Amino acid sequence: MSASTKNKEAIRDGIDLSQVVELQDVYVSSADCSRETSVPVGSLLAQMSRKAEAWFDPDESVVQVIAGFRLDGFIPSKENEEVTEGGNEVAHVEASFVLRYGVPSGTKVTKNALAEFASQNGVFNAWPYWREYLHTTTARMGLPGFVCPVLRIGAGRERAKPTVKKKRAKTARSKSE
Repeated sequence: MSASTKNKEAIRDGIDLSQVVELQDVYVSSADCSRETSVPVGSLLAQMSRKAEAWFDPDESVVQVIAGFRLDGFIPSKENEEVTEGGNEVAHVEASFVLRYGVPSGTKVTKNALAEFASQNGVFNAWPYWREYLHTTTARMGLPGFVCPVLRIGAGRERAKPTVKKKRAKTARSKSE
């Protein structure tokens, strides 16, 4: 089977999963921000990234997605206004959101479906929460409120890291990586 065929199959599996789940809960699992105090407010260039991972707990019939987002603010160099790797980061805001989805019992959930579902639906469903968090946090940091761009599905994403939980731990939950 070609890579293109596998990719199309994974996308189809992710779409199929999205048709049967119900979003049950969304909450912030971690958040962090910092700003250098000597930076002039209007002089930053921004670069945003996102990633997602998911796992399925068949005992609870739940798919859980962690969608992480990060905005880095850089001082542009005098030569150009492009952000370069290893540039002078002077501010950042990041947050991870947990999204829990109920899955009808008996639903087939594959690793490919989880990966596609996390990177497409999970990120899409978390985006409004990230937009609000980022806008509020940048304002509280004394920076202009940052307005997130439109979410472009399929662009600039890392592949999700899916796991299928075999047995439920009786004490604390942990995610597989």
